[in-house]
Amino acid sequence: PARGGLLTQGSTLTVGGDEASMVTRGLFILHDFLHSAVGSAPPCADTTPVPIQPGLSQRAIALGRLANPSCGGCHSRFEPLAFALEKFDGVGAFHEQDELGNPLREDGAIRLPGSDRELAYASAAGFMDLLAASDRVRMTFTRKLAQFALGRPMVESDGPAPDVSHRQALGTDGGTYHALLAAIVRSDLFQTVRTEPSTPIPQ
Repeated sequence: PARGGLLTQGSTLTVGGDEASMVTRGLFILHDFLHSAVGSAPPCADTTPVPIQPGLSQRAIALGRLANPSCGGCHSRFEPLAFALEKFDGVGAFHEQDELGNPLREDGAIRLPGSDRELAYASAAGFMDLLAASDRVRMTFTRKLAQFALGRPMVESDGPAPDVSHRQALGTDGGTYHALLAAIVRSDLFQTVRTEPSTPIPQ
């Protein structure tokens, strides 16, 4: 019952590596579900993974980083996004405790990019429900599906075309996958090809 949806599939959970890194998983959700980003760690930052210890789980280590003024400013934007997945190890297996006996949790609170309030959840399922209800996540899905259909990444010159397809899909059957796919295929983004202006050949 703890498993369901994209984020708890083994193929997704392995993105955190063998240690189920809060950093890697949090960045993955921030980038690939919420279409947001943070800057790289400063050159002076020690990015060596901190091993778990008795009484010090992955979440406890992450909370230490969040409390550090030199780390918390950036890490608070992505590490809490991984807290709901703490019970899943680096290969996706579910545990109530880690190998050192530290109890693991799946509750927490997140602040989605662009929001000024935190949203609490009690379980991984509740966390995924919050993401699924976010229009930002839906828009990211639209962009990813559009770039898959085009066979290339989205670029600035594509303009508002993905947003138009997104709104059209929401207005048809409440934004189902079928409606979104149809909106993308009917869009100018998919049906037209941009050509570069011809450059005169030097004489």
